Amino acid sequence: MAVASRSLDRAQAFADRHGIDRAHGSYADIVADPDVDVLYVATPHPQHHALSIAALRAGKALLVEKAFTATTAGAQEVVDLARETGVFVMEAMWTRFQPAIVAVRELIADGAIGEVRSVQADLGVAREYDPVDRLFDLALGGARCSTSASTSSTSPRCSWGRRIAWSPPARCSPRARTPRHRCSSTTATAARRPS
Repeated sequence: MAVASRSLDRAQAFADRHGIDRAHGSYADIVADPDVDVLYVATPHPQHHALSIAALRAGKALLVEKAFTATTAGAQEVVDLARETGVFVMEAMWTRFQPAIVAVRELIADGAIGEVRSVQADLGVAREYDPVDRLFDLALGGARCSTSASTSSTSPRCSWGRRIAWSPPARCSPRARTPRHRCSSTTATAARRPS
């Protein structure tokens, strides 16, 4: 197991605190580490694309924290390269594996609740405005509240509906309300299945 940071001191401190064998002072070093097979990418959002591309080219499987990338085009490039190389990549969406979500998917698959015609998901978070915080700093991919909203309101495929029903909805209507100096007090996605 290994950990990386832009600072070897921070990486080493994290490694020491969590009993990790090796620390790297750059992301390029961990990508080049022959003993690392899988990477969990939790860097600031604008770095996800470049790091994911480098890791896929090195044959490393990936779990990429949300937001998957800062742009739709970047996400498509990562997915395309993963398919081309046959290397696994997935957004780190922990809710996908929660027992309640697994149980709902099983009920849907078994037909126990009938045909899913609509899914609505809500997620909200209130943060005090800080212009240098990653959630608000444009250079760090902020201002779109993408950490919370990426999974429900900004995903091009209405990901909540897909996570539960496992098929593309007929219509997606993402909507978000962001009060001044708050990160998305209400974000929601409505996904409708074909009638």
